[in-house]
Formats: sequence, C-alpha cells, structure tokens
Amino acid sequence: LLSMDINNDARSIFEYLKTRRKYVVISSNNERHTVEQFLSGKPWKKFVDEFLWFEEPEFRKGEPHTKYIIEKYSLKPDDILFIGDSPRDYLLMEATGVGFIGLAGYHTPQEFWGISGEIPVIRRLTGLRMIVR
Repeated sequence: LLSMDINNDARSIFEYLKTRRKYVVISSNNERHTVEQFLSGKPWKKFVDEFLWFEEPEFRKGEPHTKYIIEKYSLKPDDILFIGDSPRDYLLMEATGVGFIGLAGYHTPQEFWGISGEIPVIRRLTGLRMIVR
C-alpha cells in the first residue's frame, strides 16, 4: 500500500466520481496504522467517503467490507464497482456479487485474465471515466 502512486489520477477520478453522485470507499486488508500512514497528506482524501481496513478476520476486504458498505449506504451489490490492483482482489470479491475492474500496474492484464478472461482491466484510474457515466 505505501508504495502505491495513485496521486496523479486519484484526485481527478475521485472528484469526477463525486460529480456523478457516487460514493468513494477505499477497502484495504492492511491494518489501520498502515492505511493512515498511506493517507497522510494525500490531497484527494477529502473526496473519499470511507476508509476501511483490516480489523480482524470478521472485518476485512471482501465480503465483510462489502456487506458493511451495502448496509451503511443502502446499496445493492450491483450498485458497487470494486477496483482492485491484484488478481487476489478479484478472488476476494468474486462471491460478493459486485462489479470488478482490475487496475494494472503491480500486476499485468494477463495476470488478471489468467484468473478470468472476462475481467475488465484499466491501466490508470482515469480509465474509469469511460466506464462510469
């Protein structure tokens, strides 16, 4: 998480999503202190509605975070689009019923497609502008 460089695209796409009346939630399997360290000084964090982190096996990325988001924001699974930077994210989200898009960077599109050839993959967060209208 700490080595992620999404600053260039994050502010632009998060601001765009807010103009489309979308919630922006960051779900991480890192612990709270790591997420807080990552967020420190990020100019785009004001556009994020919620930051979720690993607290215990019962509250983690995947089904537990998704259930929480659905209940808190009164959403349905098909209202949610999860952007994951790892094929493991897809595996965590597969059973939740939410949409998934892979973000290539740490992993190649081919690594995502090795799990499922149907996973849409973008190379930059700003690629969401073509998907979320």
